[in-house]
Amino acid sequence: MKPFIVRRLCWALAILTLLFHALAVAEQRPTIRFGCLSSEDMPDYQYALSVYTQSFDRLGYDFEMSSAATSEIIRRLNDGTLDGDCARNESFTDYPGVPTLLKTRTAGRQVYMAAWSLRENWRPDLLRLENRKTLRFGFIREMVYLQRLSQQMGYERVTLFDSVEQGIAQLRAGTIDVWLDYEAVFGGERRTLLDNDIRMVGALVTYPVYPFLLEKHRDLIEPLSRELARQTAFRPYEHDFNLSQAQDKRREKGLLFACPLSEKVPMFRLVEQLYRDAFAALGYEFKMVSLPLVRSEAELQAGRIDGSCARGAAFMARHPEVVRLPGVEMPTSYQVWALSPDIGFRNLADLQRHGGRVGLVWGDYQLETVLTEAGIERLYTANSTTVGLKMLASGQLDMFVGTTASVQSVIQSLKITRPLYMVGDVHQATVFPVLRSGLEALAEPLAMQLQRHANGL
Repeated sequence: MKPFIVRRLCWALAILTLLFHALAVAEQRPTIRFGCLSSEDMPDYQYALSVYTQSFDRLGYDFEMSSAATSEIIRRLNDGTLDGDCARNESFTDYPGVPTLLKTRTAGRQVYMAAWSLRENWRPDLLRLENRKTLRFGFIREMVYLQRLSQQMGYERVTLFDSVEQGIAQLRAGTIDVWLDYEAVFGGERRTLLDNDIRMVGALVTYPVYPFLLEKHRDLIEPLSRELARQTAFRPYEHDFNLSQAQDKRREKGLLFACPLSEKVPMFRLVEQLYRDAFAALGYEFKMVSLPLVRSEAELQAGRIDGSCARGAAFMARHPEVVRLPGVEMPTSYQVWALSPDIGFRNLADLQRHGGRVGLVWGDYQLETVLTEAGIERLYTANSTTVGLKMLASGQLDMFVGTTASVQSVIQSLKITRPLYMVGDVHQATVFPVLRSGLEALAEPLAMQLQRHANGL
């Protein structure tokens, strides 16, 4: 081969190598990293992770979030290993050592500063002058906002603690009367601190919290604000004060169940009546509340609810301690909904080949497992079926997959401006009621009564 031909081939190979390298670099998206005071197993952390991941994805960024104490977050903001914080009020910039930060125009969510106590059926007026002078309040030292608020409220007997665990121990010891903290503090593993005797007795104040970014990300503030406005309009964070009220009303022989269906739909009332009749035959009072799947999972683990109306095999694999009712099973199917009637799916393989952003209800482990195993990568979670369908209607999703029962229970009353179309049944599964650990003796008689009353419907 002639020398000039060899040289041309070498140049061509060099150019191709540079081209492929440039393409590879172009495909590597920048990553935004947030710190978050909430622990990773808490509902507000998981909500923030889901919302920010999708928001930054739409802006062309990957997103990572990690849980850390305030002091650690401030240190990492200063050394540049974090780009921002997930949720703080406006006073965060006044903390000692915080670098220059900018907040978004749109709040990530609303926070309720709640009061917790050992007293049952107690709803103190925390603004009453006598209570402000006599009640003993406690909260963690890191909460600068609460220190200011307690001074503004005129609380005279305040004790600061280094941790939630230390404060709750002193609440049980009787050295304080009221523990102040935000409403989601006892999610996840901290739920066990309540131990069925500590309850929320009031909401002191509500205020917005925002994501904060380092000043070098100034250009992201406005687009992120717009994305958050889109996201939070259709998937607001859900506060579960109805659960605390229902738990306060539990009687000595009363049992409390959770169901993911809305309390407003006829199917919820039908299921509640079935369980009420079955429990009545066994001599129990019964109450059912509507809770998101992930929240009911945490409450069931902590023993603050006694059962769930419909769970699947994937949930049991995660929680082998939960008691499955023998012989009580209900078939369920999963439907795909889209913005166009021109696409159709016969199975999960069709859905995988089509691609796009696929939504599902957060905590539906049965569906999450089969979608992941089918190779569907772009999965996004919604708090509920209603929120998922609204996200679809707003263009935040390309498809939404949900159970036939949950979709049909809300689709008629859904307030959206664009039509949605059912474009395929893609999966069949089985669900069943479960009881919390410790109620094993109730499983068989309850199963018999449910079967008897279901046959009478």
